[in-house]
Amino acid sequence: MERAKAGLRDGDFVNVVRGLRRAQSSRVVKKGAAPSEIFGGSAWVGHVGLIVRGDDGDVHMIHSSEPTVREEPLDEYIDRSTEDLASRDAEGKARLLGFKFLRLRDNPMERLQAVDGPEAPRVTLPSGDQAPL
Repeated sequence: MERAKAGLRDGDFVNVVRGLRRAQSSRVVKKGAAPSEIFGGSAWVGHVGLIVRGDDGDVHMIHSSEPTVREEPLDEYIDRSTEDLASRDAEGKARLLGFKFLRLRDNPMERLQAVDGPEAPRVTLPSGDQAPL
């Protein structure tokens, strides 16, 4: 994870990949099995967020979690999401499998400034007025 975190930039999207562990009784899962064998070949994006560097320099994730949007270190999110996996599996709840990080464009602010000028980003409302930022 440290290698991935080193390449992340503010504004990168993060897809949180989750899946249900295959019932152990239906099939013996060998040690070192691929995730597709353990999780029955099914995984899905169960949550999304944005990457930012916190004031402490660590990689944080901004995401919505009832009752509000919050920012937390990515490592804390992982720790919280992987607590007591045996109970989660027994209850048939999805578990954290990993992340997919996405970057829409390199240097987005430079690209916006090329379009909107030095005042970028500007948001134009349907009325044609500029939205206050």
